[in-house]
Amino acid sequence: MIIYRPRRGGLREAMKEARIFNSEREMFEYIVKQWDGLISIEDLSISEPLGDDERIGWKDYRYVLTNRCGDRDYIKLYGCAQCIGMCAYGWDKD
Repeated sequence: MIIYRPRRGGLREAMKEARIFNSEREMFEYIVKQWDGLISIEDLSISEPLGDDERIGWKDYRYVLTNRCGDRDYIKLYGCAQCIGMCAYGWDKD
């Protein structure tokens, strides 16, 4: 299982949209749907673990990254994928 939250202005705002999925694929399908097709599953990836987020009890959280959005190719523009959210495979389930 994996938990995901989109990138928003603040943590509280982002956590209101947090969702739990059975797999990365299921999470990626959800993200593509939320972005109305501007992002494709092939564009998405997950970073290496970044550590624990003690504020919300997420263990080894990671960035959810996209290589492209619409006709913007972030690899060509910036040389790297851009963060659109965070995820974790372990969390305190309070």
